[in-house]
Amino acid sequence: MTREGRFVYRQTVPTPAILTGGFRRGGRRVAIDYFFATSQDLPACRNLRGHLTARLVARPTRAPGQPATCARVTVAYRFPPGVDEAYRVGESGVGCTLARELARRWYAAATCRGLVPGASCRVRGASCRAISGGSVDPLAQARCVPSGRPRAWAEITELHGCSRPPTTSGVEVYAWAINVDCAAATGFPIDQAFDPLFSCHLGLGPCAPVEGFACTVANVGELDSDAFRATCSEIAEPFRAVELVVVLAV
Repeated sequence: MTREGRFVYRQTVPTPAILTGGFRRGGRRVAIDYFFATSQDLPACRNLRGHLTARLVARPTRAPGQPATCARVTVAYRFPPGVDEAYRVGESGVGCTLARELARRWYAAATCRGLVPGASCRVRGASCRAISGGSVDPLAQARCVPSGRPRAWAEITELHGCSRPPTTSGVEVYAWAINVDCAAATGFPIDQAFDPLFSCHLGLGPCAPVEGFACTVANVGELDSDAFRATCSEIAEPFRAVELVVVLAV
């Protein structure tokens, strides 16, 4: 998570790791301290620790005023390991740094969380309204408008971390509920869904409907070919969805 130019990233699978760092020179250089712990699968390997710096060499191109998708915001870690409480964030005219900070403020505001669509609240520096789908993410639950900038906005989508769905497919699955309770996320039929989702992940064709869900699949990260992320919305009620991370090598 990023706050005032600093960030912390933690993961527990497939290898326990933590990265901390910050941006310098107006965001044009980043410094990172990293630590990778010994994996149970490779007990002979030692812990790896180090420091690196990198400079910005390119910027994503986006026409002014066009909506953008920002990096996911982790606001809390949950059990089991690998599952967090998080937000997806989109923005227009706000910038991702402020948009992600508004998601944290929404999470911290007791008067905001749990609002019915159409109801409003305030967080520091913005007014927010509960919605049922946004311009960037059709699952978004809130739109926040910064004070004094009526044409700018940030949209946030809560991902509630849940217990892992049971599976006999030989993979590890992590689940998040989006506009549903954890019973729906944990009960997702991953064994029936795995083959079509995996085929979609490999690019063998469009994602076929699975047990009443319409799914989209994306890579977890550019360097992680052993896992993929699936967002599956109920066909009957598309605002209700489950997000899954499927780890193939366990």
